[in-house]
Amino acid sequence: MAVVQPDVQPNLPAGVAAARARLFGQGVYFAPVRHHSPACAHALQAMLRELRPAAVLIEGPEGFTDMLPLLLDERTRPPVALLCQTPAAGEEGARTASAFFPFCDYSPEWVALREGAAVQAQLAFIDLPWQARAGTADVHGADARSLMAERYLAHSRYLNALAARAGCRDQDELWDHLFEARSRAALADWRSVFGDVFSYCAMARLDYEPAVLEAEGSLPRERHMAAHIARWRKQVDGPVVVVTGGFHTSALIELLDANPPPAAPAAPAIAGTSWLIRYSFERLDALNGYGAGMPAPAYYQAVWDALQSPAPGEHQLAVAVDQLTRLAQDSRARGVQERISTAQVQAAVLQAARLAALRGHAGPGRQDVLDAMRSCFVKGAIDDGMQGLFDDVRRQMTGSRLGDVPPSAGSPPLVQDARAAAHRHGLRLDDGDKRLARLDLYRKQRHRLRSRFFHLMQYLDTDLARWQGGPDFMAGSRLELLFEEWTYAWTPLVEARLIELAADGSTLAEVALARLLREEQALGAAGRARSAGSAAALLVRAC
Repeated sequence: MAVVQPDVQPNLPAGVAAARARLFGQGVYFAPVRHHSPACAHALQAMLRELRPAAVLIEGPEGFTDMLPLLLDERTRPPVALLCQTPAAGEEGARTASAFFPFCDYSPEWVALREGAAVQAQLAFIDLPWQARAGTADVHGADARSLMAERYLAHSRYLNALAARAGCRDQDELWDHLFEARSRAALADWRSVFGDVFSYCAMARLDYEPAVLEAEGSLPRERHMAAHIARWRKQVDGPVVVVTGGFHTSALIELLDANPPPAAPAAPAIAGTSWLIRYSFERLDALNGYGAGMPAPAYYQAVWDALQSPAPGEHQLAVAVDQLTRLAQDSRARGVQERISTAQVQAAVLQAARLAALRGHAGPGRQDVLDAMRSCFVKGAIDDGMQGLFDDVRRQMTGSRLGDVPPSAGSPPLVQDARAAAHRHGLRLDDGDKRLARLDLYRKQRHRLRSRFFHLMQYLDTDLARWQGGPDFMAGSRLELLFEEWTYAWTPLVEARLIELAADGSTLAEVALARLLREEQALGAAGRARSAGSAAALLVRAC
Protein backbone atom coordinates (compact mmCIF):
# COMPACT_ATOMS: atom_id res chain seq x y z
CA MET A 1 0.00 0.00 0.00
CA ALA A 2 1.45 3.34 -1.01
CA VAL A 3 1.68 5.99 1.69
CA VAL A 4 1.69 9.67 0.89
CA GLN A 5 4.35 11.76 2.65
CA PRO A 6 2.43 14.65 4.25
CA ASP A 7 3.93 17.89 5.46
CA VAL A 8 4.14 17.73 9.27
CA GLN A 9 3.47 21.47 9.50
CA PRO A 10 1.11 22.49 6.68
CA ASN A 11 0.02 26.11 7.22
CA LEU A 12 0.36 26.01 10.99
CA PRO A 13 -1.96 28.35 12.91
CA ALA A 14 -0.20 31.53 13.95
CA GLY A 15 -0.11 30.58 17.64
CA VAL A 16 1.39 27.15 16.96
CA ALA A 17 3.97 28.58 14.54
CA ALA A 18 4.97 31.27 17.05
CA ALA A 19 5.38 28.71 19.84
CA ARG A 20 7.44 26.45 17.58
CA ALA A 21 9.81 29.37 16.95
CA ARG A 22 10.36 29.60 20.73
CA LEU A 23 11.24 25.93 21.29
CA PHE A 24 14.94 26.69 21.66
CA GLY A 25 16.08 29.93 23.22
CA GLN A 26 16.33 32.16 26.29
CA GLY A 27 18.31 29.45 28.04
CA VAL A 28 15.54 26.83 27.84
CA TYR A 29 15.49 24.06 25.21
CA PHE A 30 12.30 22.03 24.94
CA ALA A 31 12.38 18.39 23.81
CA PRO A 32 8.75 17.39 23.09
CA VAL A 33 8.65 13.59 22.91
CA ARG A 34 6.43 10.59 22.49
CA HIS A 35 7.01 8.22 25.38
CA HIS A 36 9.09 5.15 24.45
CA SER A 37 10.00 6.43 20.97
CA PRO A 38 13.47 5.42 19.64
CA ALA A 39 13.38 8.39 17.24
CA CYS A 40 12.81 10.89 20.06
CA ALA A 41 15.36 9.12 22.28
CA HIS A 42 18.04 9.29 19.56
CA ALA A 43 17.34 12.96 18.84
CA LEU A 44 17.47 13.72 22.57
CA GLN A 45 20.78 11.91 22.87
CA ALA A 46 22.22 14.11 20.11
CA MET A 47 20.75 17.22 21.74
CA LEU A 48 22.26 16.55 25.15
CA ARG A 49 25.67 15.68 23.77
CA GLU A 50 25.75 18.90 21.76
CA LEU A 51 24.34 21.30 24.36
CA ARG A 52 25.89 19.75 27.52
CA PRO A 53 23.17 21.46 29.60
CA ALA A 54 23.45 22.60 33.19
CA ALA A 55 20.12 20.97 34.07
CA VAL A 56 17.79 18.37 32.55
CA LEU A 57 14.17 18.55 33.72
CA ILE A 58 11.88 15.59 33.07
CA GLU A 59 8.12 15.16 33.11
CA GLY A 60 7.49 12.89 36.05
CA PRO A 61 6.25 13.33 39.63
CA GLU A 62 8.69 15.57 41.49
CA GLY A 63 9.07 13.02 44.29
CA PHE A 64 10.85 10.73 41.84
CA THR A 65 13.92 12.97 42.12
CA ASP A 66 14.64 11.11 45.37
CA MET A 67 14.85 7.88 43.32
CA LEU A 68 17.67 9.14 41.06
CA PRO A 69 20.43 7.15 42.83
CA LEU A 70 18.55 3.91 42.13
CA LEU A 71 17.68 4.87 38.55
CA LEU A 72 21.30 5.78 37.82
CA ASP A 73 22.74 2.68 39.52
CA GLU A 74 24.76 0.69 36.99
CA ARG A 75 22.93 -2.48 38.09
CA THR A 76 19.55 -1.07 37.04
CA ARG A 77 18.70 -2.64 33.70
CA PRO A 78 15.53 -1.65 31.82
CA PRO A 79 12.71 -2.34 31.45
CA VAL A 80 12.03 -1.10 34.97
CA ALA A 81 9.30 1.02 36.49
CA LEU A 82 8.69 3.26 39.45
CA LEU A 83 5.65 1.84 41.22
CA CYS A 84 3.69 4.44 43.19
CA GLN A 85 1.19 3.53 45.88
CA THR A 86 -0.87 5.62 48.26
CA PRO A 87 -4.01 5.12 50.39
CA ALA A 88 -7.13 6.33 48.59
CA ALA A 89 -10.80 6.40 49.40
CA GLY A 90 -13.06 4.30 47.22
CA GLU A 91 -16.70 3.31 47.14
CA GLU A 92 -15.90 0.26 49.26
CA GLY A 93 -13.77 2.16 51.78
CA ALA A 94 -9.99 2.49 52.02
CA ARG A 95 -7.93 0.97 49.25
CA THR A 96 -4.50 1.36 47.72
CA ALA A 97 -4.16 3.41 44.54
CA SER A 98 -1.25 2.32 42.37
CA ALA A 99 0.43 3.63 39.25
CA PHE A 100 3.47 2.78 37.12
CA PHE A 101 6.06 5.06 35.52
CA PRO A 102 7.98 2.72 33.17
CA PHE A 103 11.38 3.06 31.51
CA CYS A 104 13.00 1.05 28.74
CA ASP A 105 16.34 1.58 26.98
CA TYR A 106 14.72 3.73 24.30
CA SER A 107 12.50 5.82 26.55
CA PRO A 108 13.46 9.49 26.10
CA GLU A 109 13.15 9.92 29.86
CA TRP A 110 15.70 7.14 30.42
CA VAL A 111 18.08 8.66 27.87
CA ALA A 112 17.61 12.04 29.58
CA LEU A 113 18.72 10.51 32.89
CA ARG A 114 21.71 8.58 31.56
CA GLU A 115 22.99 11.17 29.08
CA GLY A 116 22.28 14.02 31.48
CA ALA A 117 24.35 12.32 34.16
CA ALA A 118 27.12 11.67 31.62
CA VAL A 119 27.46 15.41 30.90
CA GLN A 120 27.20 16.19 34.65
CA ALA A 121 23.90 18.03 34.36
CA GLN A 122 21.64 18.43 37.37
CA LEU A 123 18.61 16.15 37.03
CA ALA A 124 15.10 16.64 38.36
CA PHE A 125 11.52 15.49 37.82
CA ILE A 126 9.10 18.43 37.70
CA ASP A 127 5.51 17.18 37.47
CA LEU A 128 2.88 17.31 40.20
CA PRO A 129 3.41 14.81 43.03
CA TRP A 130 1.75 11.63 41.88
CA GLN A 131 -0.40 11.50 45.02
CA ALA A 132 -2.21 14.59 43.71
CA ARG A 133 -3.37 12.47 40.75
CA ALA A 134 -4.33 9.37 42.73
CA GLY A 135 -8.04 10.12 42.45
CA THR A 136 -8.02 10.76 38.70
CA ALA A 137 -8.56 8.36 35.80
CA ASP A 138 -4.80 7.93 35.45
CA VAL A 139 -4.57 5.68 38.50
CA HIS A 140 -8.18 4.94 39.48
CA GLY A 141 -9.56 1.44 39.38
CA ALA A 142 -8.60 -2.10 40.21
CA ASP A 143 -5.54 -2.25 37.96
CA ALA A 144 -2.48 -0.08 38.30
CA ARG A 145 -2.24 2.38 35.42
CA SER A 146 0.55 4.29 33.71
CA LEU A 147 1.38 7.87 34.63
CA MET A 148 2.40 8.36 30.97
CA ALA A 149 -0.99 7.91 29.29
CA GLU A 150 -1.15 9.43 25.79
CA ARG A 151 -4.90 9.25 25.35
CA TYR A 152 -4.99 12.84 24.05
CA LEU A 153 -3.10 11.91 20.90
CA ALA A 154 -5.02 8.68 20.42
CA HIS A 155 -8.35 10.56 20.40
CA SER A 156 -7.22 13.50 18.28
CA ARG A 157 -9.43 14.20 15.27
CA TYR A 158 -6.55 16.06 13.63
CA LEU A 159 -4.18 13.09 13.82
CA ASN A 160 -6.87 10.68 12.63
CA ALA A 161 -7.49 12.94 9.63
CA LEU A 162 -3.74 13.22 8.99
CA ALA A 163 -3.41 9.43 9.07
CA ALA A 164 -6.23 9.07 6.54
CA ARG A 165 -4.69 11.71 4.27
CA ALA A 166 -1.30 9.98 4.45
CA GLY A 167 -2.80 6.58 3.64
CA CYS A 168 -1.82 5.15 7.04
CA ARG A 169 -3.98 2.56 8.74
CA ASP A 170 -3.71 4.01 12.24
CA GLN A 171 -1.79 6.53 14.30
CA ASP A 172 1.01 4.08 15.10
CA GLU A 173 1.72 3.70 11.39
CA LEU A 174 1.47 7.48 10.97
CA TRP A 175 4.00 8.06 13.75
CA ASP A 176 6.42 5.54 12.24
CA HIS A 177 5.93 7.07 8.81
CA LEU A 178 6.69 10.60 9.99
CA PHE A 179 9.38 9.96 12.63
CA GLU A 180 10.69 6.43 13.18
CA ALA A 181 11.30 5.92 9.44
CA ARG A 182 13.85 8.76 9.27
CA SER A 183 17.49 8.00 8.60
CA ARG A 184 20.08 7.92 11.35
CA ALA A 185 21.49 11.27 10.16
CA ALA A 186 18.02 12.85 10.04
CA LEU A 187 17.28 11.72 13.60
CA ALA A 188 20.52 13.31 14.79
CA ASP A 189 19.15 16.67 13.53
CA TRP A 190 17.36 17.21 16.82
CA ARG A 191 16.12 20.70 16.01
CA SER A 192 14.16 19.39 13.03
CA VAL A 193 12.90 16.28 14.86
CA PHE A 194 11.63 18.16 17.91
CA GLY A 195 10.21 20.95 15.79
CA ASP A 196 8.13 18.43 13.86
CA VAL A 197 7.10 16.52 17.00
CA PHE A 198 6.00 19.83 18.50
CA SER A 199 3.83 20.65 15.47
CA TYR A 200 2.35 17.12 15.48
CA CYS A 201 1.33 17.36 19.16
CA ALA A 202 0.36 21.05 19.23
CA MET A 203 -2.09 20.54 16.38
CA ALA A 204 -3.60 17.58 18.25
CA ARG A 205 -3.99 19.75 21.34
CA LEU A 206 -6.26 22.15 19.45
CA ASP A 207 -8.95 19.43 19.58
CA TYR A 208 -9.36 19.93 23.35
CA GLU A 209 -11.15 22.71 25.20
CA PRO A 210 -9.29 24.36 28.12
CA ALA A 211 -12.14 23.50 30.49
CA VAL A 212 -11.69 19.80 29.70
CA LEU A 213 -7.93 19.96 30.25
CA GLU A 214 -8.44 21.80 33.54
CA ALA A 215 -10.97 19.25 34.81
CA GLU A 216 -8.89 16.19 33.99
CA GLY A 217 -5.70 17.64 35.44
CA SER A 218 -3.47 18.63 32.51
CA LEU A 219 -3.50 22.37 33.16
CA PRO A 220 -2.65 22.09 36.90
CA ARG A 221 0.23 19.79 35.99
CA GLU A 222 1.48 22.23 33.36
CA ARG A 223 1.35 25.16 35.79
CA HIS A 224 3.37 23.10 38.25
CA MET A 225 5.98 22.14 35.63
CA ALA A 226 6.25 25.73 34.36
CA ALA A 227 6.99 26.98 37.88
CA HIS A 228 9.78 24.44 38.22
CA ILE A 229 11.25 25.42 34.83
CA ALA A 230 11.20 29.13 35.75
CA ARG A 231 12.98 28.39 39.03
CA TRP A 232 15.66 26.27 37.39
CA ARG A 233 16.22 28.86 34.68
CA LYS A 234 17.13 31.39 37.37
CA GLN A 235 19.29 29.17 39.56
CA VAL A 236 21.63 27.53 37.01
CA ASP A 237 24.23 29.02 34.72
CA GLY A 238 23.81 27.28 31.39
CA PRO A 239 21.22 25.68 29.13
CA VAL A 240 18.18 23.96 30.66
CA VAL A 241 16.71 21.05 28.67
CA VAL A 242 13.04 20.22 29.35
CA VAL A 243 11.84 16.72 28.37
CA THR A 244 8.04 16.34 28.40
CA GLY A 245 5.30 14.68 26.42
CA GLY A 246 4.76 16.75 23.28
CA PHE A 247 1.14 17.43 24.20
CA HIS A 248 2.27 19.70 27.06
CA THR A 249 5.04 21.66 25.34
CA SER A 250 2.99 24.46 23.77
CA ALA A 251 1.28 25.18 27.10
CA LEU A 252 4.63 25.29 28.91
CA ILE A 253 6.01 27.82 26.41
CA GLU A 254 2.96 30.06 26.90
CA LEU A 255 3.18 29.81 30.69
CA LEU A 256 6.87 30.73 30.73
CA ASP A 257 6.09 33.78 28.60
CA ALA A 258 3.49 34.92 31.14
CA ASN A 259 4.43 37.65 33.58
CA PRO A 260 4.82 36.56 36.31
CA PRO A 261 5.08 32.77 35.84
CA PRO A 262 2.64 30.72 37.94
CA ALA A 263 3.62 29.69 41.44
CA ALA A 264 3.96 26.00 42.24
CA PRO A 265 1.05 24.57 44.27
CA ALA A 266 1.66 23.15 47.71
CA ALA A 267 2.50 19.48 47.92
CA PRO A 268 -0.45 17.27 48.93
CA ALA A 269 -0.66 15.97 52.46
CA ILE A 270 -1.40 12.42 51.27
CA ALA A 271 1.41 10.03 52.16
CA GLY A 272 2.71 7.73 49.46
CA THR A 273 5.51 5.31 48.67
CA SER A 274 7.50 4.63 45.52
CA TRP A 275 9.44 1.49 44.62
CA LEU A 276 11.77 0.72 41.74
CA ILE A 277 10.64 -2.63 40.34
CA ARG A 278 11.33 -4.82 37.35
CA TYR A 279 9.06 -4.31 34.36
CA SER A 280 8.42 -6.33 31.20
CA PHE A 281 8.12 -5.82 27.47
CA GLU A 282 4.71 -7.47 27.58
CA ARG A 283 3.41 -4.75 29.92
CA LEU A 284 4.96 -2.05 27.69
CA ASP A 285 3.16 -3.23 24.57
CA ALA A 286 0.46 -0.80 23.43
CA LEU A 287 -1.41 -3.74 21.90
CA ASN A 288 -1.83 -5.17 25.42
CA GLY A 289 -3.57 -2.01 26.59
CA TYR A 290 -0.67 0.09 27.83
CA GLY A 291 -1.86 3.66 27.26
CA ALA A 292 1.54 5.25 26.60
CA GLY A 293 3.27 2.49 24.71
CA MET A 294 4.58 1.92 21.26
CA PRO A 295 3.48 -1.45 19.90
CA ALA A 296 6.07 -4.21 19.56
CA PRO A 297 8.61 -3.24 22.25
CA ALA A 298 11.11 -5.96 21.32
CA TYR A 299 11.09 -4.70 17.73
CA TYR A 300 11.78 -1.12 18.82
CA GLN A 301 14.48 -2.37 21.19
CA ALA A 302 16.17 -3.84 18.12
CA VAL A 303 15.77 -0.48 16.34
CA TRP A 304 17.36 1.32 19.29
CA ASP A 305 20.23 -1.17 19.45
CA ALA A 306 20.85 -0.68 15.73
CA LEU A 307 20.83 3.11 16.16
CA GLN A 308 23.49 2.76 18.85
CA SER A 309 25.62 0.44 16.74
CA PRO A 310 28.61 1.90 14.85
CA ALA A 311 27.90 -0.43 11.93
CA PRO A 312 27.63 1.46 8.61
CA GLY A 313 24.40 1.68 6.62
CA GLU A 314 20.85 2.45 7.57
CA HIS A 315 19.72 0.83 10.77
CA GLN A 316 16.24 -0.09 9.53
CA LEU A 317 17.46 -2.59 6.92
CA ALA A 318 19.61 -4.41 9.48
CA VAL A 319 16.61 -4.69 11.82
CA ALA A 320 14.34 -5.96 9.01
CA VAL A 321 16.83 -8.67 8.02
CA ASP A 322 17.23 -9.73 11.65
CA GLN A 323 13.46 -9.88 12.30
CA LEU A 324 12.71 -11.89 9.18
CA THR A 325 15.62 -14.27 9.71
CA ARG A 326 14.73 -14.90 13.35
CA LEU A 327 11.13 -15.68 12.45
CA ALA A 328 12.31 -18.25 9.88
CA GLN A 329 14.78 -19.81 12.33
CA ASP A 330 12.06 -20.10 14.95
CA SER A 331 9.71 -21.84 12.49
CA ARG A 332 12.41 -24.41 11.74
CA ALA A 333 13.43 -24.92 15.38
CA ARG A 334 9.84 -25.62 16.42
CA GLY A 335 9.21 -27.85 13.43
CA VAL A 336 6.02 -26.11 12.38
CA GLN A 337 4.31 -27.41 9.30
CA GLU A 338 4.67 -24.20 7.28
CA ARG A 339 8.38 -23.60 7.69
CA ILE A 340 9.81 -20.38 6.27
CA SER A 341 12.57 -21.03 3.75
CA THR A 342 15.71 -19.00 3.07
CA ALA A 343 14.31 -18.05 -0.35
CA GLN A 344 11.16 -16.66 1.30
CA VAL A 345 13.27 -14.62 3.73
CA GLN A 346 15.26 -13.16 0.84
CA ALA A 347 12.07 -12.29 -1.01
CA ALA A 348 10.61 -10.67 2.12
CA VAL A 349 13.73 -8.54 2.68
CA LEU A 350 13.54 -7.32 -0.91
CA GLN A 351 9.81 -6.67 -0.61
CA ALA A 352 10.25 -4.71 2.63
CA ALA A 353 12.99 -2.57 1.06
CA ARG A 354 10.83 -1.83 -1.98
CA LEU A 355 7.82 -0.93 0.16
CA ALA A 356 10.01 1.43 2.19
CA ALA A 357 11.25 3.14 -0.96
CA LEU A 358 7.69 3.45 -2.29
CA ARG A 359 6.57 5.07 0.96
CA GLY A 360 9.49 7.46 1.19
CA HIS A 361 11.19 5.79 4.15
CA ALA A 362 14.95 5.71 4.71
CA GLY A 363 14.66 1.95 5.30
CA PRO A 364 12.06 -0.72 6.11
CA GLY A 365 9.96 0.18 9.17
CA ARG A 366 7.75 -2.05 11.27
CA GLN A 367 4.75 -1.84 8.95
CA ASP A 368 6.94 -2.42 5.88
CA VAL A 369 8.26 -5.60 7.51
CA LEU A 370 4.76 -6.78 8.49
CA ASP A 371 3.43 -6.18 4.99
CA ALA A 372 6.40 -8.06 3.51
CA MET A 373 5.67 -11.00 5.82
CA ARG A 374 2.05 -11.08 4.70
CA SER A 375 3.11 -10.91 1.07
CA CYS A 376 5.89 -13.51 1.13
CA PHE A 377 5.07 -15.90 4.00
CA VAL A 378 1.31 -16.32 3.63
CA LYS A 379 0.21 -19.04 1.23
CA GLY A 380 -3.39 -19.02 0.10
CA ALA A 381 -6.07 -16.93 1.83
CA ILE A 382 -4.71 -14.71 4.62
CA ASP A 383 -7.23 -16.16 7.11
CA ASP A 384 -6.66 -19.77 6.01
CA GLY A 385 -4.73 -21.37 8.86
CA MET A 386 -2.22 -18.52 9.23
CA GLN A 387 -3.19 -17.37 12.71
CA GLY A 388 -0.24 -19.29 14.14
CA LEU A 389 2.17 -17.28 12.00
CA PHE A 390 0.69 -13.97 13.13
CA ASP A 391 0.84 -15.12 16.76
CA ASP A 392 4.53 -15.95 16.27
CA VAL A 393 5.17 -12.52 14.74
CA ARG A 394 3.46 -10.73 17.59
CA ARG A 395 5.26 -12.80 20.22
CA GLN A 396 8.62 -12.07 18.59
CA MET A 397 7.99 -8.34 18.21
CA THR A 398 6.58 -8.01 21.74
CA GLY A 399 9.36 -9.95 23.46
CA SER A 400 9.52 -11.28 27.00
CA ARG A 401 12.39 -9.28 28.48
CA LEU A 402 12.27 -8.43 32.18
CA GLY A 403 14.50 -5.75 33.64
CA ASP A 404 16.51 -5.86 36.83
CA VAL A 405 17.01 -3.59 39.83
CA PRO A 406 19.86 -3.40 42.36
CA PRO A 407 19.48 -5.01 45.79
CA SER A 408 19.49 -1.52 47.28
CA ALA A 409 16.08 -0.94 45.63
CA GLY A 410 14.78 -2.37 48.88
CA SER A 411 11.74 -4.45 47.97
CA PRO A 412 9.53 -5.25 50.97
CA PRO A 413 10.33 -8.56 52.72
CA LEU A 414 7.09 -10.03 51.35
CA VAL A 415 8.34 -9.67 47.77
CA GLN A 416 11.63 -11.31 48.69
CA ASP A 417 9.77 -14.17 50.38
CA ALA A 418 7.59 -14.73 47.32
CA ARG A 419 10.54 -14.64 44.94
CA ALA A 420 12.47 -17.09 47.11
CA ALA A 421 9.46 -19.42 47.16
CA ALA A 422 9.09 -19.17 43.40
CA HIS A 423 12.77 -20.10 43.00
CA ARG A 424 12.34 -23.09 45.31
CA HIS A 425 9.48 -24.34 43.16
CA GLY A 426 11.43 -23.97 39.91
CA LEU A 427 9.55 -21.00 38.43
CA ARG A 428 11.21 -18.72 35.88
CA LEU A 429 11.49 -15.11 37.07
CA ASP A 430 13.68 -13.73 34.28
CA ASP A 431 10.91 -13.21 31.72
CA GLY A 432 7.16 -12.60 31.60
CA ASP A 433 6.18 -15.50 29.31
CA LYS A 434 3.05 -17.43 30.26
CA ARG A 435 3.79 -21.13 30.85
CA LEU A 436 1.78 -24.30 31.52
CA ALA A 437 2.46 -26.42 34.60
CA ARG A 438 1.06 -29.98 34.68
CA LEU A 439 1.33 -31.30 38.21
CA ASP A 440 1.20 -34.98 39.25
CA LEU A 441 -0.39 -34.35 42.65
CA TYR A 442 -0.72 -37.87 44.10
CA ARG A 443 2.67 -39.28 43.14
CA LYS A 444 5.18 -36.40 43.29
CA GLN A 445 5.81 -34.47 46.49
CA ARG A 446 7.47 -31.52 44.73
CA HIS A 447 4.41 -31.17 42.47
CA ARG A 448 2.15 -31.04 45.53
CA LEU A 449 4.32 -28.30 47.03
CA ARG A 450 4.20 -26.29 43.81
CA SER A 451 0.41 -26.73 43.70
CA ARG A 452 0.12 -25.35 47.26
CA PHE A 453 2.23 -22.35 46.25
CA PHE A 454 0.00 -21.71 43.21
CA HIS A 455 -3.16 -22.02 45.33
CA LEU A 456 -1.71 -19.61 47.89
CA MET A 457 -0.77 -17.01 45.27
CA GLN A 458 -4.19 -17.36 43.64
CA TYR A 459 -5.91 -16.90 47.00
CA LEU A 460 -3.98 -13.65 47.49
CA ASP A 461 -5.05 -12.41 44.03
CA THR A 462 -1.45 -11.92 42.89
CA ASP A 463 -2.26 -12.93 39.28
CA LEU A 464 0.76 -15.25 39.23
CA ALA A 465 -1.12 -18.45 38.43
CA ARG A 466 -4.53 -19.48 37.14
CA TRP A 467 -6.03 -22.92 37.76
CA GLN A 468 -7.04 -24.62 34.50
CA GLY A 469 -8.25 -28.04 35.57
CA GLY A 470 -7.80 -31.10 37.75
CA PRO A 471 -9.15 -32.29 41.10
CA ASP A 472 -11.27 -29.67 42.86
CA PHE A 473 -10.57 -30.09 46.58
CA MET A 474 -12.77 -27.16 47.56
CA ALA A 475 -15.85 -28.73 45.97
CA GLY A 476 -14.73 -32.31 46.58
CA SER A 477 -15.20 -33.21 42.90
CA ARG A 478 -13.06 -34.89 40.20
CA LEU A 479 -10.75 -36.23 42.90
CA GLU A 480 -9.94 -39.25 40.72
CA LEU A 481 -7.97 -37.02 38.30
CA LEU A 482 -4.23 -37.47 38.72
CA PHE A 483 -3.05 -34.20 37.18
CA GLU A 484 -3.69 -30.55 37.94
CA GLU A 485 -2.97 -27.88 35.30
CA TRP A 486 -2.03 -24.22 35.84
CA THR A 487 -0.87 -21.36 33.67
CA TYR A 488 1.56 -18.98 35.32
CA ALA A 489 3.77 -15.96 34.58
CA TRP A 490 5.82 -13.75 36.87
CA THR A 491 4.92 -10.26 35.68
CA PRO A 492 5.48 -6.79 37.18
CA LEU A 493 1.86 -6.80 38.37
CA VAL A 494 2.66 -9.78 40.60
CA GLU A 495 5.29 -7.75 42.44
CA ALA A 496 3.00 -4.71 42.50
CA ARG A 497 0.26 -6.76 44.19
CA LEU A 498 2.74 -8.21 46.68
CA ILE A 499 3.93 -4.70 47.60
CA GLU A 500 0.29 -3.73 48.15
CA LEU A 501 -0.13 -6.72 50.48
CA ALA A 502 3.11 -6.05 52.38
CA ALA A 503 1.28 -4.17 55.13
CA ASP A 504 -0.28 -7.48 56.26
CA GLY A 505 3.01 -9.26 56.91
CA SER A 506 6.52 -10.10 55.80
CA THR A 507 5.80 -13.64 54.55
CA LEU A 508 3.15 -15.18 52.33
CA ALA A 509 1.92 -17.31 55.25
CA GLU A 510 1.41 -14.25 57.46
CA VAL A 511 -0.47 -12.38 54.75
CA ALA A 512 -2.71 -15.38 53.98
CA LEU A 513 -3.49 -15.84 57.69
CA ALA A 514 -4.40 -12.16 58.01
CA ARG A 515 -6.80 -12.51 55.10
CA LEU A 516 -8.36 -15.68 56.49
CA LEU A 517 -8.94 -13.96 59.84
CA ARG A 518 -10.62 -11.03 58.10
CA GLU A 519 -12.88 -13.46 56.23
CA GLU A 520 -13.74 -15.15 59.53
CA GLN A 521 -14.66 -11.78 61.05
CA ALA A 522 -16.69 -10.94 57.93
CA LEU A 523 -18.82 -14.06 58.52
CA GLY A 524 -19.82 -12.70 61.90
CA ALA A 525 -20.56 -9.26 60.50
CA ALA A 526 -22.77 -10.87 57.88
CA GLY A 527 -24.71 -12.87 60.47
CA ARG A 528 -23.16 -16.20 59.46
CA ALA A 529 -20.89 -16.71 62.48
CA ARG A 530 -22.76 -19.94 63.35
CA SER A 531 -22.90 -21.23 59.79
CA ALA A 532 -21.20 -24.64 59.74
CA GLY A 533 -21.01 -24.62 55.94
CA SER A 534 -19.26 -21.26 55.80
CA ALA A 535 -16.85 -22.27 58.55
CA ALA A 536 -16.07 -25.57 56.81
CA ALA A 537 -15.44 -23.80 53.50
CA LEU A 538 -13.06 -21.40 55.23
CA LEU A 539 -11.25 -24.30 56.91
CA VAL A 540 -10.87 -26.18 53.62
CA ARG A 541 -9.54 -23.06 52.00
CA ALA A 542 -6.99 -22.68 54.79
CA CYS A 543 -5.91 -26.31 54.40
